[in-house]
Amino acid sequence: MELGLTVAAVQMNNFEWDIRAGINTLHNELTSLGGVAAFAPGGSFSHTRAMLGQQLGVYVSKRIKSIDEATGLVVVADTVSPVGNLYPTLEWNVSNSFTIMRDFRVTALVDSKRDFITDNFTDFYRETQLVRGQNRLDPNKLSRRERLRRYGNDTPGKPAFVTVTGSVATQNDAYEAWEQPGDFVRFRELSISYNVPKRFLSSLRNTVQSASIQFAMQNLKLWTQYEGPDPEVVTDSGNFSRADFFTLPTPKRSLLRVNITF
Repeated sequence: MELGLTVAAVQMNNFEWDIRAGINTLHNELTSLGGVAAFAPGGSFSHTRAMLGQQLGVYVSKRIKSIDEATGLVVVADTVSPVGNLYPTLEWNVSNSFTIMRDFRVTALVDSKRDFITDNFTDFYRETQLVRGQNRLDPNKLSRRERLRRYGNDTPGKPAFVTVTGSVATQNDAYEAWEQPGDFVRFRELSISYNVPKRFLSSLRNTVQSASIQFAMQNLKLWTQYEGPDPEVVTDSGNFSRADFFTLPTPKRSLLRVNITF
């Protein structure tokens, strides 16, 4: 569902104030597999599944059932279960514009995406494969419980994880620590524009018909609990995966534009 509306509008002789908002919702549910068992639509290494009753490409993991901080034993489920959605179920945006003397305008845009997962493969690879990164190397960075949740049993000779029925499980099975909520609010853009009044152009003997100047700043601020640099930009953006693998965050940009009509 998509909805756009004008929240408020004020008009006076030399001042205008305009607030606009939009909202999108998504309901995506796999209702039938035709008798086929749940499978990984993104390939054998993907942590998403086509699973009955869930969003197509839902993130899954063998969920942790118990953590014994004294012995280091971490017990996980025998089978995978849903962790979170691949696609946001809610998106919204709000723009706010002020126009003064009909020639000077300031516009700000804020938007958000909610209820989706980003696969933080960067931290997984750095902490479990390279065994690098402050989280892994600094014993005081994470709590004892969080270290066991991420890396499993640290007792020499013991498997990282075991299932409820006693089978051995690996960090690839118990992956939920890196399937992280990607919810964010972003200050997307702030722009200032000025239309040069015609009386200032008259000295050019009508050579210039109109002129305007615009300065814009993009991606000013990001608010998120995601542990990576940016939940919105991912290396793998296939139909059924959102893997962040050493991805550069969305850059901040400053733009200056001058438009002149002769």
